[in-house]
Amino acid sequence: ACWCFKSPFGNTTPFDTFNIHAVFGLPGLFGGLVSVISPFVVPGCHLHAGAQLGGLVGTWLIACVLGGFGGVLLKLTKPPAVAYTDETYWTTPDDLPKLQQSNFF
Repeated sequence: ACWCFKSPFGNTTPFDTFNIHAVFGLPGLFGGLVSVISPFVVPGCHLHAGAQLGGLVGTWLIACVLGGFGGVLLKLTKPPAVAYTDETYWTTPDDLPKLQQSNFF
């Protein structure tokens, strides 16, 4: 339920723990592209391709700006010693395997 990659520009590792990119991002982008193309393909379609493209690009720009702002805010906070584990935030049972260190920071 996550995706990771290594960047050629350094040791950066994006981590999408809830697969938000695949669940919401790509279907939304696909729907926006279909709404741009449909006036040319579907006869009698009352959509305006220019308006749909403007909405798609505007939404993408807002998402990038606010996502970047959120990323800057997260970089200003100190990450937990062991990320993405329940032990960091809650008391867990003793028989639950524990992660000793995180490779994501």
